[in-house]
Amino acid sequence: LINSLIDSVEISSISGQFTYNDGILSSDNISVESEGQISNFNIDSFADTDNFNIYGNIKLRDFSDQSFISKYALDSLNGDINISWIKNFDANTIDLDINLGNGLLYENKFNGFNGNIAGKIVNGDFKGSSSGKLIGWEFYTYNWDIINYSIDILKDKQSKYQFNAISAMGDSIYISAEKEPEGDLFITECAGTLKQNKLNIQPFYANKRDDYYHFPKILINLGESKMELDGNYQNNNKYDISGNIENLELNNLYSIIGKAFRINGLIKSATINIKNYNNKLNPNPIYSAKIDMNKGAIDDIQFDQLILDAAYYLDRRLVINDFRLDSHLGNINGVGGLNIDISDKIRLLESEDELDLELNFENVDLDRFNRYFPWGYESRGFMTGTLEISGSADKPEISSHMDISKPGFDKINGEKLSGNIFYEENKLDFRNLLLQTKNGRYSGFGFLPLDLNLIIENRADISKEPIDFVFTGTTNNVEFLPPYFDLLDSLTSIKTDVGSSNSYSIELLITGSLENPIRNGKVVIQNGSLYLDPIDGSISNISGLLSISNNQLIINSMTGLLENNEESELMSLPIFSDITNILEGWFVDKRVGNNLKASGSIDLTEFFNPKFALILSGENISISSSYDLFHGSGSADINITGRDTMYISGEFIPTPYNFT
Repeated sequence: LINSLIDSVEISSISGQFTYNDGILSSDNISVESEGQISNFNIDSFADTDNFNIYGNIKLRDFSDQSFISKYALDSLNGDINISWIKNFDANTIDLDINLGNGLLYENKFNGFNGNIAGKIVNGDFKGSSSGKLIGWEFYTYNWDIINYSIDILKDKQSKYQFNAISAMGDSIYISAEKEPEGDLFITECAGTLKQNKLNIQPFYANKRDDYYHFPKILINLGESKMELDGNYQNNNKYDISGNIENLELNNLYSIIGKAFRINGLIKSATINIKNYNNKLNPNPIYSAKIDMNKGAIDDIQFDQLILDAAYYLDRRLVINDFRLDSHLGNINGVGGLNIDISDKIRLLESEDELDLELNFENVDLDRFNRYFPWGYESRGFMTGTLEISGSADKPEISSHMDISKPGFDKINGEKLSGNIFYEENKLDFRNLLLQTKNGRYSGFGFLPLDLNLIIENRADISKEPIDFVFTGTTNNVEFLPPYFDLLDSLTSIKTDVGSSNSYSIELLITGSLENPIRNGKVVIQNGSLYLDPIDGSISNISGLLSISNNQLIINSMTGLLENNEESELMSLPIFSDITNILEGWFVDKRVGNNLKASGSIDLTEFFNPKFALILSGENISISSSYDLFHGSGSADINITGRDTMYISGEFIPTPYNFT
């Protein structure tokens, strides 16, 4: 017989010699072959399906069969099975000796299995026993060296079960259970050690009620934690389970289950409930939880205490009744809700999912939240304020007031930042922004395009959307430029007696688009000082008016003083020093006028990579290298052009005998 189908099992061939005598079929050897197995059977006698005596051997070679062994989560089996089956009017007995090599159980490989199944089938019910051991089963993060089991099925549908697993790594678990004729389960013992955590479950009943099990109370001790469970269970799609948890360290739980989540810490107390009504239209379970956690973290956000009271409903609505996160620096609290599909690992949100969240925060460390910000620059500071989020997942609306102490953004640092922020329709609106630095005060208002759409595939192209932002400020130290330009050491001011006005006044209007911003404005400088990294000393007494028009910073006239205030070795001799002091009494103001002029333009289209076209000229300027390469005075007429590569041309005429 070739290529046949028996009970959904494909058989390649059945061959052998048969003897038929007086209605009895017999054979010394029947060979049955299919993919992955070769079987040889002896038929001692076969009268009909209720009277036969068959025994034989089955050899498995990487055997897989979707119609039989797959429902027991077995696959790729290798080994031998000896079978004896006798059935007549008085008895129906079966005996299996199973010896397997490597294979798969629940998609995890094992090295071997030795077991026996023996018993009788009476009125359709099996009575007998099974025992054996599974060797070298690599089950996720566990490597069980030996798992021994025994099953005794007694009369009146009563049965007993024992399971004992041992690992050389110190893991172990022992389970003993009984099943009553009515279907009730009694777990007499469940104890062991999992990832160095002692496990002990006190004996409990699971009562059979119609088509589900009811367990009134299960007390569990895991390490230092205590848990209590109760509820009803029918199958994986219909259940109602409640629980209480005390003193559970999440890192210990993660090591046991072999999977870590983005939150860790100590669950001081928790009450949870999970329900599933097998609703085909809404298959998601209903969750509710009240959790009090200590000494933990969510990603980089560390906390001393976290309190959460939340529920998740069939309509994918997550309702947050109470959320409080306290740390030694500050705290966050909030309420609200949002639609989210927690069962979908790929798509949590849909476009129309509603958002309704209110958050209050005090002294929150922004550095801990950088991974959530939609920009690629580091943000710093300690923020106090409010945040309201509404709208939908693809069109969120945000309203926020903030006060930030010690603010920082990328390489820019300040003392205090405050203002109001609003977001709607891909527009981030700033109002009443005020930034205070150590030496200056800046303000701003306007809007920038920004896409905070939570549906990644629906992200809009905002590169051509308009910008309208006004930035003004006064300072004695332009702190935000030197960190971005290696040439600049500092841009400060000199002390004067002319009132208390600042040396730098800035007005900047940014329009255009995100792709092509247009800058206009002006910069007024009085008594400024510029320190350049290659030059020892400073350019002082800088004065000028710089206008910005269509991204071009135009320097019509800017002057400064470049002189070397160091005394020469000759003038430092006592006799010359005395003469200098006498002369200072006759001529109080010995400062010369500005001796350096600058004009030209700087293209700010690429703000942090400007294009220079400058002319510098000076008479009797003193200049020294920071690296002691040159020292002296002279006159200069120099052109500076370029962007990434700077081109310097012109002439420098040293003062005779005063330049080395």
